[in-house]
Amino acid sequence: MIRSVAIFVVFLLFTLSSPLFAQVNTENFRKSDLAPGFHNALNLNFGATTGNTRVVTTRLQFRSDYVEQTYRGFFVGSYSQGSTGGTDFQNESFIHVRVVPDLLENLKGEIFYQQEQNPFRNLTSRNLVGAGLRAPITRPTLKLYVGIGLMWENERVAGEGLNQLLRSTNYVSLHRSIDDRISFVTTEYFQVHLGNYGDFRLLSENALTFRITDAMQWSLDLNARYDHQPPPGISPYDLSVTNGLSIHF
Repeated sequence: MIRSVAIFVVFLLFTLSSPLFAQVNTENFRKSDLAPGFHNALNLNFGATTGNTRVVTTRLQFRSDYVEQTYRGFFVGSYSQGSTGGTDFQNESFIHVRVVPDLLENLKGEIFYQQEQNPFRNLTSRNLVGAGLRAPITRPTLKLYVGIGLMWENERVAGEGLNQLLRSTNYVSLHRSIDDRISFVTTEYFQVHLGNYGDFRLLSENALTFRITDAMQWSLDLNARYDHQPPPGISPYDLSVTNGLSIHF
């Protein structure tokens, strides 16, 4: 218990001292213990700083899961906005849809679509359509997943026009239950352009979740991104830390 509290305090201090930027952890949306039917969750993140500089950030996020005996799927939609001194520095939208059918006892398929916009990264629009395979390795309190796949990326960058390419998308995800109320998910992605191996992205998504009640939980997310060939004038590195309250119904 002391160890769990220490993890919470350290992560919370880091969260409160860091700028808030929205980034969506799709792996954290997977739920392995849901009963058949629909399950929904609404998440609201809010951050504010006042004094010499006034910074306000908000993110509204909705998730819906549908579970059947031989397949499952989920939809995630989010919108994020941030301003400082009356000037916007963030305006991002995100949609992700994924269907996961059972293929074999320890092998699942994945079909997904994703759409996002982020003008502050010069990203006018990005549309992804992909498919892959997912293999689980489970233990009572530890779950490891390995995924491989391909995705067609249709990306429009300000000043560059339309880019269309095929990427390999691969990940390793670790789900750890610290106790009956606290869980941790970390996922490492590697995405590479199959026509240009110098064009690749590394993403690290991490979420620490605290269950308050059966219908309410608090989550802390730390996400990092490295784009080896970012749009002109854009940094290859991004780091985001967010925290928020989720209501499940």
